[in-house]
Amino acid sequence: MRASLAFYNTRDEVDAMVDVVRELAARRI
Repeated sequence: MRASLAFYNTRDEVDAMVDVVRELAARRI
């Protein structure tokens, strides 16, 4: 994951990161 480049990613890449974050959040529950 290129966290350092998150602010320069395209919307598609940001959406992909959001999907990953949501999956990780779902696993915590």
